[in-house]
Amino acid sequence: MNGPGKQGLESAAQAGLASGTTSPAGAGNGAVASGGAVLPGRGETQKAPMAPAVRREFERRYEKGIELLEKQEYGEASRIFEQLLTESSDPQDASIAAYCLAEICFRNKSNVRALELFKEIVEKYPGTPAADNAKAGIEYLENFHKHEAEYVSPDVEDRKRRGAGR
Repeated sequence: MNGPGKQGLESAAQAGLASGTTSPAGAGNGAVASGGAVLPGRGETQKAPMAPAVRREFERRYEKGIELLEKQEYGEASRIFEQLLTESSDPQDASIAAYCLAEICFRNKSNVRALELFKEIVEKYPGTPAADNAKAGIEYLENFHKHEAEYVSPDVEDRKRRGAGR
């Protein structure tokens, strides 16, 4: 799949994680969550760290959401990311949860909703890795008609070669 897809999800966090954690809200050079997704990290500005128990719970739920997303269990993954988005007091964590929700919409071919969410991320969370990647999602979706016109389905190409479907 082209577009924001898995590559966007993985690159949403190239900024990194706090040393000694696998938190999607830490600072550092990046880390990989279960399922292989790179987790977004904090930029230069940081708030006081979360209590360790709260951080662990956030991480546990985030990683579960990523696992469900990768298994294409979008309904349950959406519920987890919606909860993380509404419960998070940290803008970085909220931007990550919002990006995951936009990604789910994209994977479900809900491009209009994905575009709305990507735009919200850029507006609400400027300067975050999620906002940077949301910009790429916006670019892709706003030009989707062009990408769609250039894409040739393997099924269509196969029918053309066999002389069918004219």
